[in-house]
Amino acid sequence: MNQVDELLQILELINKHNLPLSPILEYAIKERVAQYSGAYSDFEDPSQVDPIDVLPNIKGLDEYLIDFASLSVGVSSGKKLPHKAILLLSLIQLFEDGELEKNAIPLDKIIADAFVKCWEKYYTSKAPTVWTPFYHLKGEPFWHFKASGTDERLAMLLSFGGTPSIGKMRPVIAYAYLDEELFCFLKTKQSRDDLKSVLIKTYINQM
Repeated sequence: MNQVDELLQILELINKHNLPLSPILEYAIKERVAQYSGAYSDFEDPSQVDPIDVLPNIKGLDEYLIDFASLSVGVSSGKKLPHKAILLLSLIQLFEDGELEKNAIPLDKIIADAFVKCWEKYYTSKAPTVWTPFYHLKGEPFWHFKASGTDERLAMLLSFGGTPSIGKMRPVIAYAYLDEELFCFLKTKQSRDDLKSVLIKTYINQM
């Protein structure tokens, strides 16, 4: 665990146990995260930069629970479509199995197989393609893409109104990645369990 992970884990524990976080401590933690992550590197005099300006948002687990509970999804027969939730549950399972150690989710057979396996755990219907939710998670604040090539090509792909084929995505998207804070939360069992519970309750076990 590196220094940034350790600091983010401190924030996770504070958030988990509802401990009071003084403005001074929050400021100090953000300052250290900014230093360790190289966020000051673009400034001539880092000592004159407020870490709040460099790292304005260090999200807590509660905020990600809200994000997971309010995914932008379609509705069919009065129920929220579960495709994005199944993909996120698949990622959580990959974390638990030790198959996702880096914050990089490639467009490969591992995530595709995990998605099918997770879908079949909850539904008897044939699993749809994983690449539709993989692409449309672009609308969620914690999901990002690393360009394979130029950022302009990636921007053009992401502006497409429909769903591009996997053949069109692979030359443009190197991989997807999560907010660093969310990635750190997924390293701990309790956080994974909390996030998984929200996904299942909101999108799988709908009343």
